[in-house]
Amino acid sequence: MVLDTNTLLSGLANRDSASGRVLEHCEKRRVLLLLSRPVQAEYRRVLGSPEMLRRNPDITHDDVELVLRRLRYVGDYLGHVTAGFRFHRDRDDEPFIELAIEGSATHLVTNDKDLLSLTIGHDEAARRFRQRLSGVRVVRPCTFLAQFETRGS
Repeated sequence: MVLDTNTLLSGLANRDSASGRVLEHCEKRRVLLLLSRPVQAEYRRVLGSPEMLRRNPDITHDDVELVLRRLRYVGDYLGHVTAGFRFHRDRDDEPFIELAIEGSATHLVTNDKDLLSLTIGHDEAARRFRQRLSGVRVVRPCTFLAQFETRGS
């Protein structure tokens, strides 16, 4: 699975939330998290930004570094992602889509409306996404949990 930055941030901010439970599943290796250098750079850029730290005073720079190191340890790191995907609505989402392609992800977990629209949208990017990733589910954390925890019981 691929975890979008907003889900990771929400999980860090509230460990009891759906995003927090998804993060816990990743940390405990109940699901296989896919990572790449560009995705980790985006995590670090957003989560370590002064603005994010100011808005979330319970999250420290040390918390961010610890969770990023932990995810790198438990995740499946793809050192060289060659897949390309242009997503003009939000270029910052491209590394997540490319990682999902390269790693044959089953899920892309996000709260991002642009990413969520890829499975149902009618624009050119959505059509290309469905052609290249027909098996991937782009879902909100609560939907992922419902599917995952039902399957696991």
